Amino acid sequence: MNIFRQVLIKCYRLLFFAYLGSNEQKAAGYAYKAALLGSAWGQNQYGNLLVKGIGVAKNEHEAVKWYHKAAVQGFLWAEANMGWCYLEGIGVALDYAQSAVWYKKAAEKGHAESQYNLGLAYVDGYGVSQSQMEGEKWLKLAEKKEIIEATIVLKKLQIIQQA
Repeated sequence: MNIFRQVLIKCYRLLFFAYLGSNEQKAAGYAYKAALLGSAWGQNQYGNLLVKGIGVAKNEHEAVKWYHKAAVQGFLWAEANMGWCYLEGIGVALDYAQSAVWYKKAAEKGHAESQYNLGLAYVDGYGVSQSQMEGEKWLKLAEKKEIIEATIVLKKLQIIQQA
């Protein structure tokens, strides 16, 4: 990416945050401009706006397209968002296997909520082969990052094992 494009994306990002809260349409426009320039941040942010209908018409299907563009660039938050979309069937067909694939990418990079969701997938066998040991591994990583739900699940698993 050339230096001019990098500077322009940074300007769009600053303008996005400057208008967010006061003029949602302008903020969305700047996220979109950054997205068009190939910014993974812009693509993910524009997807967030589309999924919620902030400053633009709500369009979950289009949001997933933008999340995917950012995710294939390795953008952590977009990978987590792709996992969420497949888990909940937001803009795509419900697909636990695809959810686990995307959550694993984000979890391996340290995304706590993805670690938690991947841990649950392994414990329950949703989209992956059921493995309590693998599930506990991911849940413990999430717990270290203060995901309270992970602590609760781990305690419940411990109680079940002791019964």
